[in-house]
Amino acid sequence: MKPSLLTAIEPKPKTVAEFFRGHPERWTKRSMYRGRQGNSCSLDTAVCACLGGAVNFVYGNDCHAIVDKLSGLAIDRTMKSDYPTSNFAAYNDWPATSFEDILSLAEAANV
Repeated sequence: MKPSLLTAIEPKPKTVAEFFRGHPERWTKRSMYRGRQGNSCSLDTAVCACLGGAVNFVYGNDCHAIVDKLSGLAIDRTMKSDYPTSNFAAYNDWPATSFEDILSLAEAANV
């Protein structure tokens, strides 16, 4: 099987910030992973990922502390907004969230 664009990244990023930095085309909303046609898919055929997909790609299943850290920062960032969020996945999918917001969140969390 031909590797996806994500699984073919060499060297594999050590952080989520590294995964996204300089690559806005690697980010998506409302789906863990998307394929070449924009459809939801598995990592095996993905060309981009949401923040949660990037966390899973970089850290695998052992990512609970990362998820907690990102969710805490996302809640802090949206607390005074019109759309307070309860976790980082909702923040990723929030209509006003941009690629720069996601990269900034990953960098602030140092993950």
